[in-house]
Amino acid sequence: MDSKIDKAWVLMDLGRLEGAREMLGEVLAGDPENALALAVMAEVALRMREPERALEYSATALRLMPDSTFVWRIRALAEGQVASGTEDPVLVRECRGRALDAAQRAVDLDPDDVDNLRILAATQRHSDPDAALRTLARALEIDPDNVRLHVLRGAVLRLNLPRNLRDPSSLANAEKAFHRALELEPENIEALFELGRIDLMRGDNEAAKDRFRLVARLDTSAAGAVREMLEWIAEEEQRLAQAEFEAVAEAEAWSHLRAAAQPPPGPFAAYEPANRPRSWWVKLVAGLIGLVILNVVIAGTSDTAPRRTPTRTAVPTYLPAPSFRRFPATLEPPFRDWPSNFPRPTYRTPPPSARTPPPTTPGPAVPPG
Repeated sequence: MDSKIDKAWVLMDLGRLEGAREMLGEVLAGDPENALALAVMAEVALRMREPERALEYSATALRLMPDSTFVWRIRALAEGQVASGTEDPVLVRECRGRALDAAQRAVDLDPDDVDNLRILAATQRHSDPDAALRTLARALEIDPDNVRLHVLRGAVLRLNLPRNLRDPSSLANAEKAFHRALELEPENIEALFELGRIDLMRGDNEAAKDRFRLVARLDTSAAGAVREMLEWIAEEEQRLAQAEFEAVAEAEAWSHLRAAAQPPPGPFAAYEPANRPRSWWVKLVAGLIGLVILNVVIAGTSDTAPRRTPTRTAVPTYLPAPSFRRFPATLEPPFRDWPSNFPRPTYRTPPPSARTPPPTTPGPAVPPG
């Protein structure tokens, strides 16, 4: 291997991507057909978020070494970056399909390579999360202490919670996978960041903010993502506080309206005696007095009131006697015949072509792609 390619690898691992690109450019200037330099240049472009250039370098490298699983993995990841950077659904579907084909090609070339299985699971998680989990289970059998595998498994479980409603323990399993990754690597940035997302899903904003701040302290390159999450949490808390304030204000307004809608008290409401319990003998005396007064009133009105004699009113003779027509024994009123100048209606069975086609039974609903 060329010493300049070794130096480019070191620079790339240190994060000095521009230096690695310049070093590889010198190698390719002297040997444009250097397959290894082309492959490493593809990875540098991938890390610099330039997926189109990564696809160009990887295509040239595959022309020189078509069985390189490393280059097929780079190509799968580059197609995934193109898909994540566009909003065109057709382009997203095409790129994810090509990424899946490239990752599957790498696995076919070396089925026991853990990196090949990991990239395949990463490309499967959007279209078939169950297949991604099966691929990760196979990879974990080969390397159970691989931190990247545990982080990816947790991400698949968390990102596909709506599609895994049949398994209510998906969130707990995702959290368990991230904690396992932290046991193997206590300062793993991805696991900490994903656990902060889970805290947000559970409504624990304070724990989420603590995890995000820890991520920013451990890796300054993640400061932008952490800032976005903290700003989102602040906006969400402000929105919830505003909604709660409006709900309280609306409840108070309704209480004032209900109080204003109550009828005013009667004119004697201020003079009504208190509702005090009375003893039984007071009630008895009041009842007897009422009975005596009622008897006196009845006796006085029965002796003095004149009696009215009922009078019979004669039926006037100028009104004709009522006649009651009875319907036939069938209990159906007689129907009026149609006029002679109006054709009688005919009811005929419509021809088969005019009949309404029978309703068709809908087939099973096809879930959206």
